[in-house]
Amino acid sequence: MKRVSRFIRNHKAFTVFFCLALLLVAVACFPSLFASQDPLKAVMTDAAQAPSQQHWFGTDKLGRDLYSRVIYGTRISLLTSFALVGIVSVLGTALGILAGYSGRAAAAVIMRLSDMMMAFPGLVLAIAIAGIMGAGTANAVFAVAAVTWPKYARLSRSLVLKIKDRDFVAAARLDGSGTLYILRKYMLQLSLPSILVTAAADIGKMMLEMAALSFLGFGAQPPAPEWGLMMNEARTYLQTAPWMMIFPGAAMFLTVAVFNMLGDCLRDLITPEEE
Repeated sequence: MKRVSRFIRNHKAFTVFFCLALLLVAVACFPSLFASQDPLKAVMTDAAQAPSQQHWFGTDKLGRDLYSRVIYGTRISLLTSFALVGIVSVLGTALGILAGYSGRAAAAVIMRLSDMMMAFPGLVLAIAIAGIMGAGTANAVFAVAAVTWPKYARLSRSLVLKIKDRDFVAAARLDGSGTLYILRKYMLQLSLPSILVTAAADIGKMMLEMAALSFLGFGAQPPAPEWGLMMNEARTYLQTAPWMMIFPGAAMFLTVAVFNMLGDCLRDLITPEEE
């Protein structure tokens, strides 16, 4: 307990944002504990009602409770963001380590493919890929992952290039250690802190990109309670029922802010020498 209390005193900002992130994850995992109404139940007689005691955030154009939809939207937004970060960090890191440690041929193929993906604006290319594959959450995740992995590949490759000529790696080779052991024990282990910091900071970015695709009609489809989709449905009601746009936007803003600040605090915690 003394260690925990000392850690909290020394890293107050990290503790605050970590607790807020845990709260958001709890809302995503157990939305029924925070919202009592069905987010998909439409009551046309209650359409576009202002916030009230019965509907805290008001209702949307179909009379669905907006508070419940915002709460349940946390699950979709966080799930897709975590899935994206997991996919691109694992895939990009694996390819980057391979490119950094292996011979020139593999590095040339991986890096030229990375250059090709980075030659276009990320979101524009993701829209093009999602448009070709068709609308849907899974296709949107694939589209964003396809344009994001080069970032992790380049980062992990640069880290491996700094490590692979160190004396302890040469000693491991002389000792008879296999390539897979060296990659796992040294390359991955020493690259992992930087990868984790980058991944934590990217959660908010991934959430915004998925919301942008949903807003444009390439991501989540009705009647899913997804924040980007909800904001798209509220566009035509911005002047008559602004709460339909304000509350999903505020939820997205707060969630992205929490995970961005958590990523910054994690960076300071893991790599304090860079402060």
